Amino acid sequence: MLINLNTIRSLRIPRLSCPKKHDFSEAAKTDNLDLTVDYCDVFEIVKKEMAIPSKLIEHVGRRIAFSLLNSIPRIDAVKVCVTKIAPPMNGDVESVSITIEEKRTLS
Repeated sequence: MLINLNTIRSLRIPRLSCPKKHDFSEAAKTDNLDLTVDYCDVFEIVKKEMAIPSKLIEHVGRRIAFSLLNSIPRIDAVKVCVTKIAPPMNGDVESVSITIEEKRTLS
């Protein structure tokens, strides 16, 4: 799944993609919403984490990754990509990005 938050223009980090790993095969066969991940839940988690002021996009990405894994049991792994548009650098730089991959740990 890919979540794009391009509409959140008021934030300093308006682009985010968040593919997550989950076996959707049974949901695809049965059309049962209970067997998949609710995209609204993912969006609300990401929105909440994006609203927290942060200096580093690495910090934002890590918070989003762990929040998704801790909040949605069906997600086994996440790959969070955060892009900062027009970063404050001494040069003409369109954007900078980070990617953080995390897996659920077995306890």
